[in-house]
Amino acid sequence: MRPPIGIGPYGGEDSRQLPRELQQRLGDAQELRRLFDRNSTQGQNLDQVIESLRRMEIARDYSDPEEAARLKQSIDLLRQVELDLGRDLARLLQKDKYFYSDDNEAPSSYKRLVEEYYKSLAKGKP
Repeated sequence: MRPPIGIGPYGGEDSRQLPRELQQRLGDAQELRRLFDRNSTQGQNLDQVIESLRRMEIARDYSDPEEAARLKQSIDLLRQVELDLGRDLARLLQKDKYFYSDDNEAPSSYKRLVEEYYKSLAKGKP
């Protein structure tokens, strides 16, 4: 009987796939790191992820609980980077929101003031 997935040593296809997967993820993380500012929090988190992936690649003992715990911490940091980037993107999109040409309507809180403005302009015409 085979142990449940994620428990026990890797074998067969898993032992070939995991190193390839680690190498691919390491390359992805390094490329992403090059895009970040050196002092950014996301960049520092990515540095830790890269270091953890390198250690995992060198160790090649994928059943070591300590290495698995380090990899989990790296995944958590990577998720934090993803959340931070999502938040930054939402903030940028919110800033740019008011520059779209098809957004001609005033915010609801200003509608009354806009109406009064146009009425005052209309009263001033002969």
